[in-house]
Amino acid sequence: MRRKSLVLLLGLSMALSLVGCNGKSTKSGSGDIKLAEYKGLAVYEKELEVDDAYDSTIQSMLSQFSTTDQVKEGKVKKTDKVNIDYVGTIDGFAFEGGTSQGYTLDIGNSSFIEGFAEGLVGKKIGDKVTLNLTFPEDYANTTKDADGKEMSLAGKDVVFEVTLNYKEVTNTPEYTDDFVKEHFSAIATTTSDFDTYLKKRIQITNAMNGAWKEFLDSCEVKKYPDKEVESYEKVLNDQYVQQLQQYYQTDLKTYLESCSMSQEDWDKEINKSSKEYIKQKMVIDQIAKEAKVAIKGDSEAYKKKAEALVQLNNLGTVEAAEKQYGKEMILDSLNYEAVQEYIFDNMKKESGERPTEAVTDAAADSAADSEDATVEETTKKSKKK
Repeated sequence: MRRKSLVLLLGLSMALSLVGCNGKSTKSGSGDIKLAEYKGLAVYEKELEVDDAYDSTIQSMLSQFSTTDQVKEGKVKKTDKVNIDYVGTIDGFAFEGGTSQGYTLDIGNSSFIEGFAEGLVGKKIGDKVTLNLTFPEDYANTTKDADGKEMSLAGKDVVFEVTLNYKEVTNTPEYTDDFVKEHFSAIATTTSDFDTYLKKRIQITNAMNGAWKEFLDSCEVKKYPDKEVESYEKVLNDQYVQQLQQYYQTDLKTYLESCSMSQEDWDKEINKSSKEYIKQKMVIDQIAKEAKVAIKGDSEAYKKKAEALVQLNNLGTVEAAEKQYGKEMILDSLNYEAVQEYIFDNMKKESGERPTEAVTDAAADSAADSEDATVEETTKKSKKK
């Protein structure tokens, strides 16, 4: 189980390479933690390469600010997306599932039967087009006939009356100084300065993806802050209950029954996840304190970095982000980023690439995604009962 949190543009992953334990015990709040060594961790030359990630990140960033225009003239091309209304009839009867209004059809990637999308190519926007087609012999879908009886569509002749409403044209902005200044002024005002920032963030992410879990596992929690764990257990439990209700229209009791899980087992999982989160927070807070990079919520540094965070994530304003996620979560994200940068700046450069046996955060994410998928599947099963 994972808590949903801010999704940073660069996917700030939690990964550091373990060098050793410094044997020093430190305290955080009412908790007590023994940190592993975090200075002099290894970064590999391969992890400092950024070209592919840089290109994809820039394109993803630009696409977030793309706009769509409705073009109501011209002819339909194979590469167009066209908004259409259509009515399908068999023997003059408008069959169930054969009618739609305001449907956006990607001509080059259509899942409609053969001849539908192809028959619109070359036609003018605003035209009404008649398509005389035939469903494939192996077509699996069925419909209802005029008497309400189930009828197979396989091999049936069909007539589609299609109205071409407009083309949907996507306009992607250019990566220019003006674009950077407009959208990322808290970080940079030129593409050159933004590139410097972006490439370092990618390098940090690559380096951290090496072994944060291994490093974190080597940090020993001697005492958890009980009140924080209990508080987070409630937050986590409430969030999953809300998720079950909102996305799967079921409750916790039904979900537990569907996957043969007791309330006690559920509570143990909540406790385990809460302790993992609190441990990580303890580690980050302690490193931030020792390295003197901790950000205070009432500081100018917080205002500036929080503004950069909301711009990177296209969240609007800092106030809006604080209302949606909570100031504490934003502060945690900023301190985590500061800790990452500090560790990266103190890393030892190694040749080649990180050994394949290194534990990666990607593997942990994959396992978590698999668990989320299991939650979804078991929930769907519970709804069918």
